[in-house]
Amino acid sequence: DASTTMQIFVFIQTWKIYPIGLKVDARETIGEVKAMIQKLEAIPTSTHWMFYRNQRLEDGRTLAGYGIGENSDLYLCPVYFT
Repeated sequence: DASTTMQIFVFIQTWKIYPIGLKVDARETIGEVKAMIQKLEAIPTSTHWMFYRNQRLEDGRTLAGYGIGENSDLYLCPVYFT
């Protein structure tokens, strides 16, 4: 459905921060978006958390469920265990 298709930007933090643009469906889960990033960027996203507006996103919830819309900025950051 074209009405749920949108572009988002994910800023990936590795040793530097860089953005990628993704075409996604609002009904996709955070886990599905992370899987896209893993496929495109070869980043082990299971060791990363995704954030939107300073909120950590759960893999099982949808983009729409978080109110993420067209041209939203998300952040993928590595998890550091101490």
